[in-house]
Amino acid sequence: MKRFYNYFLSLLLLMVAGVTSAMAQAYQEGDLLETEEAVTSQDVLLMSTGGYHANEYLCGQGYATTVSKDCVYRFEKVDGTADGYNLYVLKRVATGEYFADYTVDDNEDTSDSPFDGHMTKLTTDKAQAMKFTVVAGVENSDDPRASSAGGNQDYSRVGFVLATDHRADNAGANVQYLGHYSEPFYSIYNDTNYWLIFSVFQPTGKEKLLAYTTAYYGTDNADPALNYPAGTTAGYFKAGLVDAAHAAWQEAYDILQVEGSYALTDEETNVLCDKIENTMTALKAADARFPLTAGRYLINDNRDTKLYLNATTVSNKDAWACSAYTVPEELDYSAASYLWDVEIAGQDSIYLKHLLTGLYVQSTMADDHHYALGKEPVALKLSAPTAGNRATFWITPKGNERACTNGAGWMLSWTDVNDAGNHFTFTAVDVDDAKVAQWAAEAKQNKLNETLAGLYTAADGLYKEGTSYKAAEGFTYTNDFTEEGKLVSPAEGEDDATKEANSHWYSNKKQGNEGTYEALVDNNPDTYFHSNWAEGGFTPSITKNHYLVATLDAPVSGDIMVKMAKRMRGDDFPLQVAIYGTNEFDKANANAAQWTFQGFSDISWADSVEISGKDGTKDKTLPDGVGAAYMHLDGSYKYIKIAATKTVYNLNPNDVNNKNGFLYNRGYFCLSEMNIWPTSGLVTTLSPEYQEAMTAAPEVYAALGEEINKAAAELAANKATQAQIDALNAAIEAFKNNLPVPSRVTDAYNAAKAFLDAANTNNMIGTELAQYSQESADALQTTLAKYETFDKIDLVSINAAVNDINAAFNAFKGSVRLPEAGKFYTIKSASTKVVAEADKDSQGYQGAIYNAIVYSTGNNKSNSLSDANSAVRFTFANHSSEVTADGETSLDAMMSSLSDSISLKDDASYVWKAETAQDGKMVLRNLATGMYLTGANGKLYQSTEPTPILGEGVKPNVFRFNLGEDAKGVTQYMNTKGATGTVVPWKDPADENSYWQFNELADDDYTTECFAVKGVKEGQFYACTFPVAVTPDGNAVPYTVLGVNEAKDKLILAEVEDEVPAGTPVILLADVLTNNGEGTVGNLTVGCEDLASAEFVFEPKVGDGLCGVLCEPVEIAETCGHLANGKIVTGAYTVPCNGAYLANAAITAEKGNASIDLAKGVGDTLTGIDDAKVVVLPSVVNVYGINGQLIKKSVKAANATKNLPAGVYVIGGQKVLVK
Repeated sequence: MKRFYNYFLSLLLLMVAGVTSAMAQAYQEGDLLETEEAVTSQDVLLMSTGGYHANEYLCGQGYATTVSKDCVYRFEKVDGTADGYNLYVLKRVATGEYFADYTVDDNEDTSDSPFDGHMTKLTTDKAQAMKFTVVAGVENSDDPRASSAGGNQDYSRVGFVLATDHRADNAGANVQYLGHYSEPFYSIYNDTNYWLIFSVFQPTGKEKLLAYTTAYYGTDNADPALNYPAGTTAGYFKAGLVDAAHAAWQEAYDILQVEGSYALTDEETNVLCDKIENTMTALKAADARFPLTAGRYLINDNRDTKLYLNATTVSNKDAWACSAYTVPEELDYSAASYLWDVEIAGQDSIYLKHLLTGLYVQSTMADDHHYALGKEPVALKLSAPTAGNRATFWITPKGNERACTNGAGWMLSWTDVNDAGNHFTFTAVDVDDAKVAQWAAEAKQNKLNETLAGLYTAADGLYKEGTSYKAAEGFTYTNDFTEEGKLVSPAEGEDDATKEANSHWYSNKKQGNEGTYEALVDNNPDTYFHSNWAEGGFTPSITKNHYLVATLDAPVSGDIMVKMAKRMRGDDFPLQVAIYGTNEFDKANANAAQWTFQGFSDISWADSVEISGKDGTKDKTLPDGVGAAYMHLDGSYKYIKIAATKTVYNLNPNDVNNKNGFLYNRGYFCLSEMNIWPTSGLVTTLSPEYQEAMTAAPEVYAALGEEINKAAAELAANKATQAQIDALNAAIEAFKNNLPVPSRVTDAYNAAKAFLDAANTNNMIGTELAQYSQESADALQTTLAKYETFDKIDLVSINAAVNDINAAFNAFKGSVRLPEAGKFYTIKSASTKVVAEADKDSQGYQGAIYNAIVYSTGNNKSNSLSDANSAVRFTFANHSSEVTADGETSLDAMMSSLSDSISLKDDASYVWKAETAQDGKMVLRNLATGMYLTGANGKLYQSTEPTPILGEGVKPNVFRFNLGEDAKGVTQYMNTKGATGTVVPWKDPADENSYWQFNELADDDYTTECFAVKGVKEGQFYACTFPVAVTPDGNAVPYTVLGVNEAKDKLILAEVEDEVPAGTPVILLADVLTNNGEGTVGNLTVGCEDLASAEFVFEPKVGDGLCGVLCEPVEIAETCGHLANGKIVTGAYTVPCNGAYLANAAITAEKGNASIDLAKGVGDTLTGIDDAKVVVLPSVVNVYGINGQLIKKSVKAANATKNLPAGVYVIGGQKVLVK
């Protein structure tokens, strides 16, 4: 009874509140309003049009799909006019909130969510409200307060444009609008500013009840007990509230189900509507569900196949990850890697600590796909979902991000409110630290066991690979699959489905929608089994393959024959199988089987036993359609596993003489028949290569066998050790080093010949840039001719041949003609790709990238930037977006028009010096930044040290830059990403966006005395640090910081008349811009010392109150300041490379030459903290050096000074002296 008493008490209070606030109102969309008078004289609904939340209603800082009181607005007239139009403020009736006044910068908007993760700000102070003109919209009007254009907005109906009373940042700038984007936002763009405005209709009777059920239960009238599940664990809702909400829903549902008459009076309708509103309001209240408390949890998303959160490493960085996990009924060591400790950071925020690693989830990214893990706690915001399973939590690492799982194991941000991957369930577990430690030890042992087991399989396969079995002398097999003695029988069953379910065959990778198991034993060549092709191709091996398991009619021992027939298409089939045996196997738990490896067997398709049948509807005979594999078993086995370790795809299955059209990297296979027979008299043979190895180094082969036996003993005891893993690895490596593999010669030959053939075909032999020398081509051809046939099997001969071929091949590649060392060049795209207008949205650009010119953005030297933030970018050529696939604007026709859209005489960041160029490698240095273009480990970035990058010729005067292999062993190439204007790695060497050309520059083609700071605003101040000395040039006016004035309302600056030394931070005034057309945003040309002879500095200096940032971003303290949109802003912030920040500014009485206004309190912050104040530090703090650089992040205040050297620090916003 207690639960119901508490509920009805709270409900009574809510109902009383409801009466006094007139909550018993319903709203529906009324008439479309078409005049300013109609719009501004009544309560209204505003509807978005266009590509973002079209036909949804403005509702606070977001939208709603159904009408409720929260969507109702009223325009209130205020004094004044703008361009002759009346002014209004927009009030949300239910809350009394207005859109707060804000001024965006010209050419900008608030899509970066600057208001605590939202794009607009609300206020209840009418004096602070944004003032709008309300003007009927006109497509492409000359009047900016009426103009609207594009964005798929609905101009078929009268709509309105809401423009602010002031313009963006200054009177001559663009008009600013209230627009509709992923959220309502402030913007200067008219492609998101057209609103449809409706009157509000308040129905009665049945229409009112329908309006309430739609508003609170949605258009699908969902039972709240489903969307707000009751329970007692974190995130679930209190049962009394859920029961009451369900009861109200059920009452309304029952009444509305009655056809014909409506049973309630208006008074009864109002009571029921009140009940609906009050119960749902109670259910949506913050205390309606059980909070997440500190403790130990398993955390999973809400996908159908749940992914559980765990940890991983990416590029040697600790990272947040997820994977599928089946939670056992009783937790065991397998759960250890999925356990998390939740620590409460504050109201609606937590720290999330991974138990096994002791690392916390960070708000930064380890790579493009994973949030990072780190030693220090970082607060993550928790919130209740507004869609999907409400008994879950959204986790927000920062801003408006939303952590989300991905089937690939990623943990990244995805904000779709309906995505089950960002809805997280926390399941508390009762596991103490001692148990976790025990599990960790078990998990570690299990990992060792798994590692050794995989290594054992590979070693055993290597040890036995040279041994093969052939049929006894005189034995021949036939195409008869009904022969006596076969060991696998057809399954029994009333129908095909039952037979398939009972089949005596099993596969780890059966293709679900094609082929059957029973086809293997139906003696019908027209039917077949197919392994899984849907997951894509791969190169099969002993450790990665598709296999079949046969359940035998009776155990078998000794010699066996596995006979099989190709599918009548004759395309995908195995060339080699690995054969295993066991006496325990359960299809339902196939991975638990313990298999004993017997050996490899090559399949004798060459024995030419034919089979006839139908390929589709055509009669067909495969002359080599039946093959056999042989094996001697080391014991008696009931189950035989047959794994396809080599497969082939015949590109020309109808050509029996086909010799070249084969693919060996598909991995999957199909067969029309397969069975197993006992046989006898198999002949054991040892391959010539193994004979050679055993003769040359018998002790190495013996050592491998000995280590395999030791590994088997440890695995049998489940006590694998790292020592045995290392020993087995060493034995494998030693054996491989002594095993002659003639295919190494073939592989080296084929790679070199393919490269040389392509060079000859593409006219790549010659003296132009990117061409290879005739002399080295002749030498390579001569070397290849020596090894066109190679029949040696001894290790010495094989090594000599491989070294000979590789030396000639490397000499040929190294002969490519490179840009000349000491000269200056531009690097431009040579891609002839054209993106059609129809593909603009998917590709992110339109037209051609050809002649796009590469530049260095600054001095960022990080090698882990995302593609979108690459420090190396490009600028499209003039008219590039006009290029089409054909016609008068085709690339060929437009080629001469694709000129530079920038001036090399204004900006040296587009100029590159070839410092060295030899053996196919170049050292390329940017003239403006001094940074070296670097390609290594599959990444593209900049470095401060000379780093050669590998150039490969693909056409005359066209290069491809090889960036090396990434962590997965995939070679990457320097490529353009048109959507972001960045230069990035990409894996496809044939992609033309990886093609580049060099243009040699004459001395008068470019500047060595200036560079450009891009995307700046005229008349605005910027804090900068450059690697070279900066000189005043009339465009950028440099200032140093004198300090804060005594009134603490201005930052006082002194103009620099001479040069600013390299690495010294400076305040620049953007006085005169270039490349800005008629706008106020463009490039700021900065004068500097002679760049061709400059000594670049990569360590920033600290000035008087101004601290430099050069090659690495710096996280600054709450007590520091930085320039944002020309204003001084204080607070924690990451200062980007080539920036600067303010710290510990002095008080000055000097007047200086210029000043920047400081908001109230900013001067106090910049000049220090009153030592007389007594402060209480928060429980968790950041620790900064006196220069503002972050030293420790989110540490407990009690531990903040531990292990710090003596000095002054800023801890929790307070100066602290550590003695």
